[in-house]
Amino acid sequence: MSPTKRTFAPVVAIALVLALFATLQPVAAVAGPQRIVVRAGESIQSALDDAPPYSTIVVRPGIYEEALHIDRDGITLRGRPGTIIRTPEDAETPCRELGLPLSICVSAEVTIEAETGLLIGSGSIRDVQVSGFTIEDAPGSAIGVLSGSNIVIAGNTVRGAGCDGVFAADVSGFKLLRNRVERSNHLFSFCTGIIAVRGSEDGVIRRNAVTDVPGVAIVLGNGNNSGNTIKQNRLSGNCGGVFVSGDASQGGTVSTNNRVIGNTIVGNDLTCRPFEDLGFPEFVAGGFGVNISGAQNTVVKRNLIENNVVGTPTANPGGIRIEDAVGTPAGAVVLFGNRVSDNGIADSTVDILVAAEDANVRSRNNSCATSLPDASICGSD
Repeated sequence: MSPTKRTFAPVVAIALVLALFATLQPVAAVAGPQRIVVRAGESIQSALDDAPPYSTIVVRPGIYEEALHIDRDGITLRGRPGTIIRTPEDAETPCRELGLPLSICVSAEVTIEAETGLLIGSGSIRDVQVSGFTIEDAPGSAIGVLSGSNIVIAGNTVRGAGCDGVFAADVSGFKLLRNRVERSNHLFSFCTGIIAVRGSEDGVIRRNAVTDVPGVAIVLGNGNNSGNTIKQNRLSGNCGGVFVSGDASQGGTVSTNNRVIGNTIVGNDLTCRPFEDLGFPEFVAGGFGVNISGAQNTVVKRNLIENNVVGTPTANPGGIRIEDAVGTPAGAVVLFGNRVSDNGIADSTVDILVAAEDANVRSRNNSCATSLPDASICGSD
């Protein structure tokens, strides 16, 4: 073989191999879930914007001055001890731009409902977890979820919020666990520690601590809430313990099949702010442990409810109070194994009060000193 032929043959072979590899090159892959670490001085929101669905974002200790919006499925946002969020008044997110000043907003899309003027999630977000953050002096509410499913808000501390510590609206299968809400500076009478409203169902509010909040500690409000469990929470120093509302006057359905179990509700001795911002300046609440208002099929079981007393008259005193809501009667309430004492208004305490006309209350093994209108409510059916 000539030298020329010996040189040409390897060149041809290499060219053929390169051509073959070229045909086998894959198309660029779509980015999958990632683990992203945010350090002090970096932006959490930038990480959220860049994260594909079902990514985990770990935020190292530091002070982060921003507001956050989680708008995609499967995000796990995890803080560490010393991870602090302080939201400036002028921070911008889609929720804040539409009038809901949240430090952390979880919602696929946000819009204003034409009929009511309320801010709602127009899409549904799912499988999101937010844990391990300390949120200090939030200008409005600290953490909120609008329209979703399988959402977990756990192990966060909220101090000095301007309104709600944690809220969920139109969320199914939610879990609000082991959060601490304390020393709130409520701007409005309807602000609370933890609240689920507007069709929230099959949720668990468990092992939270709410203290020194000038509103009700835990609320299921605005009707349409069903199958929720409020369990093993510690509530003290607020203007009320647990409020379960079945009010369907705005066109919703009555709240039903909710459970209040094993909570410690002690020393909630503040008077709630008058409802001046809602047009009812004469309505003042406070001095109650558990208030069932217009809800159906509610179980109140094995709670410790003591020393929830205010010094001035209010609209709803009592350790356990059962009453009708506007156009929505309370009914089918089970009281079992509760320890209730020294609740209501100073010099006029009442432990269990049934103010509903036809509530069908079944009471058994409750320990209390005073009950109205029937003293036998403190005992067995």
